[in-house]
Amino acid sequence: MPRGVPTLELARLSSGQVIGLDIDEISLSECARKIKEKGLSKRVRIARCSMQDMDFPCETFDIIWTEGSIRTVGFERGLREWQRFLKPNRFLVVHDDSVDLAKKLKTIPASGYRLLGHFRLSSEIWQEEYYSPSQRAVH
Repeated sequence: MPRGVPTLELARLSSGQVIGLDIDEISLSECARKIKEKGLSKRVRIARCSMQDMDFPCETFDIIWTEGSIRTVGFERGLREWQRFLKPNRFLVVHDDSVDLAKKLKTIPASGYRLLGHFRLSSEIWQEEYYSPSQRAVH
């Protein structure tokens, strides 16, 4: 699984500060190496932190981008708990599986968010990009 890809891509697409979170030291080390190689150390930092234990001040972020991590927290809980970290009128981007998609889509506005759009990735992409690398990391 490519480590640090979302963090580095967000840095590439923006001129803002980016914080990449992970609990895996190997992923963090590889991401730190890439940050240094690309000369992004002034704008991008990493932190060993679980999405379940985020402890940032309220209204810290313009965007929270989650790559599969809402699954570990729980969809409704993630929406509820992470909202306080967002500045007013900012964005939560969720990359999650499509299990119970209709329920999730209803939960979004019920949790105080405005859904701007969504799309589905094929099951092959999920298997290749998320499930298989996750299984290899565990074994």
